[in-house]
Amino acid sequence: MCHACLELSVRGKVRALKTHKLLLPGDNIAIALSGGSCSLTMMSHVLSMRKDASTPRKERGKIDFGLTVIHVNEATAYGATAAEAEAHGRAVVAAAQQCAATAAATTAAETGGGSTTAASNSIGASGIKLDVWVVPLCDVFLLGDSEALRRQAVLSWRQQPGHPPQQVAAATEAALTSGGTKRTDAQEGEAAVEARGAAEREARLQQLLEAVQDPTGREDLIHHLRRRLLAAAGTAEGATKLLCGDSATALAARVVADTAKGRGFSLPSDIQLLDARGAAAGEPTFLYPMREVTVKEAVFVCRLRGLRPAELPGPLLLSRLAAASPGRHSRDPRRSINSLASAFIDSLQANLPSTIFTVLRTASALRPFAFNSPDAMPMTSSASTSSAVEGGGAEAKSQDAAAAAAAGRPYALLCCVLCRAPLSARELRAISAAATAAAAAAPSSGRNQADAGKLELQEDDDEDASAPFCDSCRTQILFRPGHHEARGTEGEAVGGRARSLTRELLPEALAA
Repeated sequence: MCHACLELSVRGKVRALKTHKLLLPGDNIAIALSGGSCSLTMMSHVLSMRKDASTPRKERGKIDFGLTVIHVNEATAYGATAAEAEAHGRAVVAAAQQCAATAAATTAAETGGGSTTAASNSIGASGIKLDVWVVPLCDVFLLGDSEALRRQAVLSWRQQPGHPPQQVAAATEAALTSGGTKRTDAQEGEAAVEARGAAEREARLQQLLEAVQDPTGREDLIHHLRRRLLAAAGTAEGATKLLCGDSATALAARVVADTAKGRGFSLPSDIQLLDARGAAAGEPTFLYPMREVTVKEAVFVCRLRGLRPAELPGPLLLSRLAAASPGRHSRDPRRSINSLASAFIDSLQANLPSTIFTVLRTASALRPFAFNSPDAMPMTSSASTSSAVEGGGAEAKSQDAAAAAAAGRPYALLCCVLCRAPLSARELRAISAAATAAAAAAPSSGRNQADAGKLELQEDDDEDASAPFCDSCRTQILFRPGHHEARGTEGEAVGGRARSLTRELLPEALAA
């Protein structure tokens, strides 16, 4: 495939958002930028679709939407130091700025007929900037406090080079204003208070990750925390849709890994183009425009456009994390189910180039959930206006779609409070039975101390079993490896304490 055909192929797959009317004028979108090749490729093509004040009127196919770029910095979760994590965040911001300049240069070259290099030099000299919100993973402990998240956004903007001071001052004034009264007394010690709070949250994060000694459970926990933090950050910025750069390669590996973990019931919910399971709570809808693009294609697009990805040094951090992990199950973090599934897909793809899409097509035959339908998305003002103008037939069709969505509302599904995977009927029955057992095992005043102690241990186990967690989160995150090898009452007690400890370390919003 030549360069032009590769660009057209990837562009057409990303622009499917506009074809399927998932990206409409007036939307406020957020881009989840990891700094890798896939997220940079996605961002460059989404920026080329955006219409702003500088877009010539003769250009068609552009969409007027708001844009926010969010990067969750999880370097410390993989063993990086604070200085290395900060350097990684700066590298991601620089990659985003370069991506914005390259996208603008490509658009200028296509419309003006000039070369991309000359356009890039002129645009780079003009100083185009793109705001990137760098969110540390430890800010997941701020879930539920939107004001605190906005203050962290202001601090992130301050650290970006070349940011307009007027915008920083306006954002700072808005963030430090509560109920119309400025907190001028707290402004002097704001930096010290925020630094102390960030250090405490980072310590809580490290303590939580150390409690999960299983490498697969730790990777899944980081993934779940990142997703919840992205949703909260997008909500704080007023985003209605959040674009993720999960490629076809990553989704195929997820199919194999989730199958091995026993997550077959919730598997269809994580591989669709659309995921609106948090729309009822006011969270943005997750979209995956890179679902039909492989990692190899994204890497070549970045090379052709001169984009330099800012990825974490995987081998160095893995070896450092293995040396710091005391458990025998954590000595080789590369032996996780996720890494084995990824290596399996890569090896098959090297010999059979159709492996990735064969796996995805097979998994896509599974019935998706109601929140994977476009009807589950909240309608924007522009979409509702266009529906009203179309007439009676469109109105009836919209009413039928609303009735269908109400019949199978995604919010009626009970989901895991940690990973938000829909719970199967078997898991619901087990949770209900455990709740009934916990209520029936309440100790009375007539029992002796030994019986009361045994019943208390049983209540702890029943309480953990009655919590709305899926089986995968229970067995790989909430359980400590090795506790199930014990037998008898003592083994049950150890298991109960392990589950209670991990749940106590979770953010309050996730341990309900």
